[in-house]
Amino acid sequence: MNCMAKYRVVLRHSEEGYSVSCPDLPGCWSQGATEEEALQNIRIAIQEYVEEDISFSEIHGNPSESPSTVKKLEFTCTETLNVWGGIDLMPQLLRAMEIRDPDVYARMQAFYSALNHDGILNERCSSQILLDLFFGTEIFGVRPFTVIDEIKSLEKLKISQTKQAEQFTRPTLGGLWHKHYMNGDVASLAQNIKNALNEYGIPFFEEKIREAQAAGEKRFVTKDDVPKIVNDVVTNNRARRRSEGKITGEWIVYAQHEDQNFYLCLAKHNDGDEKIRERIERICVREFPFLKNIFLPAVINPTG
Repeated sequence: MNCMAKYRVVLRHSEEGYSVSCPDLPGCWSQGATEEEALQNIRIAIQEYVEEDISFSEIHGNPSESPSTVKKLEFTCTETLNVWGGIDLMPQLLRAMEIRDPDVYARMQAFYSALNHDGILNERCSSQILLDLFFGTEIFGVRPFTVIDEIKSLEKLKISQTKQAEQFTRPTLGGLWHKHYMNGDVASLAQNIKNALNEYGIPFFEEKIREAQAAGEKRFVTKDDVPKIVNDVVTNNRARRRSEGKITGEWIVYAQHEDQNFYLCLAKHNDGDEKIRERIERICVREFPFLKNIFLPAVINPTG
């Protein structure tokens, strides 16, 4: 299917010449000794990125603060559309990675193959969440199979041990949902220990107090009691929260559409709603256009 696409590029001047990038195509950039050469090179880079022939039409210059200039390239391209009328971006992203960093590309292919042996990462998973899984695992220590387990729970294929899914109520992400997954990092562990202490206290220690009161004796904590108290606080309390489905962690952000879940991205509590929405708009809205009708009223940023 032929479509008219407009890609915004950012041109920056430096002592070495010009660098130019395309924000709408993550990782797509080039450079040149002159402005004309840089723009010609980014045209080729975009062509390689989408792996289609493009016919250049015109350049519209909109000066911004020096030394950068924002320009818009307009050309006709052929793009693969998915069943929801959105652009299938993942093949383009993988091709771009194969060209720019074959080693990372090979690791990505092996990662997705190992993670998706049962086909849970299907066409309802955005390119953004697939990238989040890979780079989150490589860089930030995300435990990918805990994410997969929670996606399976949302698909009613597995019982979840984390907090029940909830819909965002704040306007920026209103209309979307989030499900906790246990990341296993120190911050998540500490938060769950704190929550468990507030809810359960220290049952082992409280039982010791009751025994002393029943015996009418004054008793003291011994060194043998210390590891048992620690075990109750850290291990047993977490097991209690897990059995009740109350474990908290970071978020799987998803949308519901036509009785199906569409998995958009991974996010942290401290990412900020605006940042999460920006990521969803940049990639997910292009893949799943119906998201424009799911968001609570707010301006959807144009992608080009």
